Amino acid sequence: MRFYHLKIAILAILYSSCGYEITAQDKYPKIPEFSGFDKKLFVVDTLLRGIDKNMIFYDKDDGFIYCLNFAKGEYFLLDKSLKIKQRINAKGSFVGNKTFYKTGDDIFKPTVYKYVYPWNKGIKINKLDVLDYDFIVKNYKIPKDEKYGEYDIDAIRSIIKKDMDNRLGTLKETINLRDHIICIGTKGEFFMLEYVFKTYYEEKPQKKNFIQYLYKEQIEKNLYQFDEVVLGNHGGGNHFSGWTIPYGYQYYTFKIDKDSVQFKWNTKTNSTRRIIQMRDLWGDRVLIYKDGENGGELYSIRKK
Repeated sequence: MRFYHLKIAILAILYSSCGYEITAQDKYPKIPEFSGFDKKLFVVDTLLRGIDKNMIFYDKDDGFIYCLNFAKGEYFLLDKSLKIKQRINAKGSFVGNKTFYKTGDDIFKPTVYKYVYPWNKGIKINKLDVLDYDFIVKNYKIPKDEKYGEYDIDAIRSIIKKDMDNRLGTLKETINLRDHIICIGTKGEFFMLEYVFKTYYEEKPQKKNFIQYLYKEQIEKNLYQFDEVVLGNHGGGNHFSGWTIPYGYQYYTFKIDKDSVQFKWNTKTNSTRRIIQMRDLWGDRVLIYKDGENGGELYSIRKK
């Protein structure tokens, strides 16, 4: 019996440390699962589909509202009603000032393309190559170590740096694209792989972008969760560790003035998906974002 209790205690510790939660029954069986907003009470205008809530943003410098269609990998310009104004022929990362950079996937032949307004086509950015070692020792007088007969590495690096400076000029600005660094100098714009850049240069401060994200904060003015329950636990693991992810219902109230509905959000079928209210940056609309299988949907909802 003593060993039985010990086994139970160990299992309890393991489960709690891996995310396991105690289950219960549906607290509000009469509340329906979410299937949309009651169209007898509310007018539901679908603004966007297939989007990522974290990729709707407003650049105060250029006054444009951008949106990424996550499923298609396409950018769009929006008007202030948050409806699509036009598709942007640009790819990659937005860096401000109407500019995008797209890096290639081939690690052996790295490429970078730049897209600038009006984004008609990508502009290929030249790579700032490093002089080849054999070329340097063949064409330059490099001192050797008297004891080991090896070429002076500092002298080689100095020649490489001088050659790069001759092509780039004085480095004025950098843009960090993770594995690639955009270098804007007095003689032109180039890119370098990050590890090469860090060998020869210090990163310059980037121009501050005044980008404001629509999903800056979640608000609970009209949509708020009032309860939740755990109905079960998903299990998983490998040879080294195991884990559990609890699932169940989150209970919500949606209300505009005196009209309201309640629903429950099934976290088993929506384990990584959410339904939230987002702040409207250009008015006082009720904006609701709902995650989906192929990206999220953004609604503007008002009373009938």
